[in-house]
Amino acid sequence: MTDLISTKEEHFAQEFLKRGGLKELIDVIHTSHGNTLAVNQPCPRCCAPKLTFLFQYALVAMQHLMELDYGWSDLDEEFIFKVVQILSSPQSLINVCRPATAILKKLVEADPRNITGPATAGSSRSVPRPPPGSVFVYGFAVVFDQMRKDSRLLETVVNRLGSADTALTLYRFADCQSCCGDF
Repeated sequence: MTDLISTKEEHFAQEFLKRGGLKELIDVIHTSHGNTLAVNQPCPRCCAPKLTFLFQYALVAMQHLMELDYGWSDLDEEFIFKVVQILSSPQSLINVCRPATAILKKLVEADPRNITGPATAGSSRSVPRPPPGSVFVYGFAVVFDQMRKDSRLLETVVNRLGSADTALTLYRFADCQSCCGDF
């Protein structure tokens, strides 16, 4: 468990997982896209309109669930490719791309070589075998295999880095962070 997750949140996550919440969350991510289920909500402090997407909420929920080192060990290649497709779509807004990027980052970090725990006897060059149910079964190679399947990814990411939308969002985020937090 990371320091970012309180005991109450961990208990909620455990109950969420026990009741099949991960499957439901994956289903929402697989069946939703882009601008589906948009809800216009004003900021409670500055009253600036914020268009919030339930699809974004599902991605953020997955991102937060992945802060735990358990419960998401069976995410398959289809799910990883869906997240890659979200990033490679020019229609995906930055508020959707941010949690999608964080999910891929977490999958890359979940490399078997990053397993923490007591050292085991054996060759120091061998990759440790993750215990059953461990989330440390992914890594860069697994994610990169899915990234290579989508030829638009690199072009879309490069175009996004230079877009006015990215710069505007960063400036707005910096200006509004004191009252809105991470939106």
